[in-house]
Amino acid sequence: MKDEMKRIRHSIGVHVRRQAVGYVALLVALGGTAYAGGKANSSKVGGQDLRPFEIRFGDRVTVPVGDEGASLASCERGERAIAPGVAGGTAAAAVNGITAHGQTGKKGFRPTGFRVSATNEASAPREIRAEVLCLRR
Repeated sequence: MKDEMKRIRHSIGVHVRRQAVGYVALLVALGGTAYAGGKANSSKVGGQDLRPFEIRFGDRVTVPVGDEGASLASCERGERAIAPGVAGGTAAAAVNGITAHGQTGKKGFRPTGFRVSATNEASAPREIRAEVLCLRR
């Protein structure tokens, strides 16, 4: 019985030594979570904490067969464009490009929207519509 206990303690010791880095990382992660949870304010979470996003859409543009069309989606004043997109109706319409538009200021270029252009390769007119993900400041 003593030999078996000695063997078990030895195997546990070997395991802990081999996994020491993993155990240290686990302790740091759990300790950081506990620290952050203890520091959290118990009041309500508001819009300032979440930095809400809005999706804005451009005009719907019908692209004739074999032709090219473009749609422009812009954020409202006080919002910043984060990511472009194309909303529905793009089956068989090849997106040629997405171009950012915006303002140049002291801090460099600040996008306020995106222009999406597409070519209709289908046998019927297709509709494209640009969209932009905007971050409220």
